[in-house]
Amino acid sequence: MNCLSNKYLKELKSKLLYLNYPSLRQRLRDIIQNMSIDYIEKIIPKKKQFIDNIVKSRNYYVHYDYAIEKKALRGSMLFETFKKLRLILICCLLQNLGISKKMLCDRLSKTEYIMGHNL
Repeated sequence: MNCLSNKYLKELKSKLLYLNYPSLRQRLRDIIQNMSIDYIEKIIPKKKQFIDNIVKSRNYYVHYDYAIEKKALRGSMLFETFKKLRLILICCLLQNLGISKKMLCDRLSKTEYIMGHNL
C-alpha cells in the first residue's frame, strides 16, 4: 500500500464504499425497462442514448468533469430530458400508489398533451 499515493488510496476507498450500490445508469435502465408503458416508449424511442445523456449530464453538472463538458445536455435539450424524467417519476409514483399499468396507458394514450409532451 505504500506504493500508492494518498490521492489514489482515498479514491480507491471511496469506490469500494459504494461498490454494492447500483450505478445511476443501472437504476435508470431498470426503471425505464420496468415501465413498459406505450406513451413512455413513444417519448423515449432510444433508451440507451437517453440514459447516456442523463448520466453524462449528471456527472458533468455534479462533478464539473470538464472532460465530458461537451457531452452534457444544455438549454432546451436539458429541459426536455427533465420533463421526460419527471413523467417517468410520476408514473412510478402512481404505480406504487396502486394505479395499474393498464390505467396509466389508457389515460396517457387518451391525452395528446401531457406534462409538456406532444405526441
